[in-house]
Amino acid sequence: MHLLPMSLEELNLHVDNSHELSRDAMLEKIILLSVSYFCVGTELRFLSNQQKNTKSTYDEGTESKYSLADSEMWHAMALEASSTFLPSECPLVSHVIMSFQKHHSPAMTSIPET
Repeated sequence: MHLLPMSLEELNLHVDNSHELSRDAMLEKIILLSVSYFCVGTELRFLSNQQKNTKSTYDEGTESKYSLADSEMWHAMALEASSTFLPSECPLVSHVIMSFQKHHSPAMTSIPET
């Protein structure tokens, strides 16, 4: 899951726009989009957990900067993009699904007793 920035040469490499509409180019863009969403969601989950673990009693009145709901939203966008356009047997799709089920499954939600 290491992403490298695109160089200027890579951006200017293809003069013909028909390449951008090819099947392989579109799949590459979908994969990069899904991985980017997944990385943002995972990082927000880590920051939310770290913030929750280091929160002191003095910070109780302040609002959280990172929330688990934001992480779930980004993870769900990765799940939607990857499962919509990629084959179900793709390792990326199965990883995103398993990770979403592990960290954001409705079964993981606690139900308050009254």
